[in-house]
Amino acid sequence: MTRPLLPGAVNLGRRVARNLRRLRLDRGLTLEGVARACELNWRHIQKIEAGETNATIVSIARVAHGLGVDPLELMKPLACEGGLDARLA
Repeated sequence: MTRPLLPGAVNLGRRVARNLRRLRLDRGLTLEGVARACELNWRHIQKIEAGETNATIVSIARVAHGLGVDPLELMKPLACEGGLDARLA
């Protein structure tokens, strides 16, 4: 029996995907470049960005380290989500 997702779980995956892509492009990196910096497979990075897979906490930490940001930066609310959290971001 599968359990329903926690509220916000889908949005968190989207946040990670969009923030990863934004940070990668801001730094002028390719998927391969991020993968090398994070010591992860480029296909795994691609799947996270595309929303095809959910990143584990370990993957989020490795990606953040490779990009030189705090892991929370990858989970930061997006401006398009609205609400107080997004306005403070």
